[in-house]
Amino acid sequence: MALAKPITVMFGVDDSALSSMMVKALRIFILCLPAYVWNKFLVGYYESIEESKQASIITFFQHGIYVLLTAAFGIILEVKMGGGINGLALSFVCSEILTVLTAYIYCKIKYKGTDFYLLPKETGICFDFTVKADMVETALVSCIVDI
Repeated sequence: MALAKPITVMFGVDDSALSSMMVKALRIFILCLPAYVWNKFLVGYYESIEESKQASIITFFQHGIYVLLTAAFGIILEVKMGGGINGLALSFVCSEILTVLTAYIYCKIKYKGTDFYLLPKETGICFDFTVKADMVETALVSCIVDI
């Protein structure tokens, strides 16, 4: 938020009216960052637990449906209010928040009785041990553990 002005200058915006408009838009746009990062985390997480349908739904709504709908609404809103790009910047914030809500609602409807992360109820038996950086001790692991 503090670097919005230098960022506009970096992109060659020297006009004071355009610069002030872009600084406001960048400060609004940065508010979508937490939800954007959360959506990216969810896509990676669901792909890693082989829930690719859930990851695809998040991606589809995030980069397809919501961004187009909210951008159109933001542009229409700004045109009616007299120009500017604040409505467009706000549309990205709304798009990311709507994507988080859609992922949550879909998960609650599709997987009733589970938490948001689709963790299994029983994780099974976990065998964890540490060996020293010694070839003899490492070779003994296969003798001790019946794999």
